[in-house]
Amino acid sequence: TAKWMSVMMTKNGNSEARGWRTLYWKSADWISLIFHIIRVFKCSITKIRTGYSMNFQDFQRVMEFIMARQLEMKLLELTPLELDENVLEGIFKRIKITDTLTIFHKFSPKFCYRNDPKHIYIKRSGWFGLKNLLDSNCVSMELSWSSLTNRHLNMFLKTWMSGKYPNLHYLKISGEKLNFKGKILGMELPIEEIEDPWVVEDTIGGTIRTCVGSVQIRRPDGVKAYIHMDESYAFPFHVELTFFVWKEL
Repeated sequence: TAKWMSVMMTKNGNSEARGWRTLYWKSADWISLIFHIIRVFKCSITKIRTGYSMNFQDFQRVMEFIMARQLEMKLLELTPLELDENVLEGIFKRIKITDTLTIFHKFSPKFCYRNDPKHIYIKRSGWFGLKNLLDSNCVSMELSWSSLTNRHLNMFLKTWMSGKYPNLHYLKISGEKLNFKGKILGMELPIEEIEDPWVVEDTIGGTIRTCVGSVQIRRPDGVKAYIHMDESYAFPFHVELTFFVWKEL
């Protein structure tokens, strides 16, 4: 009758498992244990975090098992596996990630992405181009090592100003191709309020998101947003844009 279940794999009775219900699995194949538990409890898989020790063959095996039983899952977090991009593209076509997609792997520019979860965090996002950005319907997006330019950001933000992207709450993009030349939404760069800065904060997708030193802007329909663009503290020689849409309670 449980609504959810968490499974922890340990070796040699690791102390982290104290207080958990324990079963002993004779096979060294831990994936077969996962399959066994799913069959016994007839449960769906809602979240997968690959970690740093899971190889791509095991990941593919798990995903094939899952996709034969369900059409969507809430969360997928891919750490730097040795991924086969063609196989991964096929996985994204067969299963929908509904809530959060996190990718640390560096894909080639030709990688084809067809998914639209609520929240996206991509560390090596050079492949995530203008079309991906304009087609997105996300609540929050964080793109590091981006290949997007000032012109691309201007196009996206002007589209938001016209009333598009009603779901958007938070956008953060950093990359070497962003710079302080030209203007964003007619504002001189960098965009930072020094004398009377706005600081906004909210929990979005389970993560506390902030925009510090920002300038307030308003859309013609009255929706408020806060924008900040300056040098990135996390990535040297990168410029970072933070865009925070205020959601009324």
